[in-house]
Amino acid sequence: MKSNLKKVILVWFFIGLVGFNSIFAKEIYNYSVKVLSLPVLDLKMEVKSVKQSNERLEKVQFYANTNDFFDKIYSVKNQYKCVYDFDNYIPVMRSKIIKQPNLKTKVKARYSNNKVIYSNEKPISLPGNTYSLLSLLMLLREKDPSHLNNGSMYVEIDKTLYSVKFANTRDKTLKIGATKVSTQATEIKLKEESEYNPTKKDRKEDIFYGNVVKENGYRKIWIEKKPPHRIIKAKFSLGSTSLIAILKGVEN
Repeated sequence: MKSNLKKVILVWFFIGLVGFNSIFAKEIYNYSVKVLSLPVLDLKMEVKSVKQSNERLEKVQFYANTNDFFDKIYSVKNQYKCVYDFDNYIPVMRSKIIKQPNLKTKVKARYSNNKVIYSNEKPISLPGNTYSLLSLLMLLREKDPSHLNNGSMYVEIDKTLYSVKFANTRDKTLKIGATKVSTQATEIKLKEESEYNPTKKDRKEDIFYGNVVKENGYRKIWIEKKPPHRIIKAKFSLGSTSLIAILKGVEN
């Protein structure tokens, strides 16, 4: 009897341990970022569940650092973080720490009840279905973009609101090393919504957000079709200049 009880306890302990690791598992992906075909940045993305009362939250973080060669020319050590509701991908909090030659700053914002509040500033009203840039990327990992254009969608970036549309969605096979990966390629269109942007924008922009929101810019993302729906490639272009991030490895 005691032997059977021990076996039952061990089985349930193992199940609980696996469940715990599954709930709080961390995804880590590494990217090489190229400009004009030259590798200039190492980019790391981490995604992890966050335990907070009864809410189902996730946290995504990006670390962007210039490689050894370009660090001597134009050193960049930037961090971006967003905590969002796992059920609808609406942001709860986001922050960034920027350390680059023309800009050194820390920014933090909290989202609640269709408002965003930056440190020591008045709340800014937002329409429904407003995402942060990072939570929008996480949404695209889980949802087919062709099904997301039915209603209005927005993204708030540094006190500026943009409407979001997805275009030219198609299947594309990419190669990661010797491995072929089936992806869904989607163009992301952003349009500044002036009626929601009463405050004057800070013209000093970090290299990531600054490139993403440029007027007449081109943005495209390739996401793995099968789980875990990794971001395989991302491209931001303005004229003949392109910034391309390509997946190079996965950490366990």
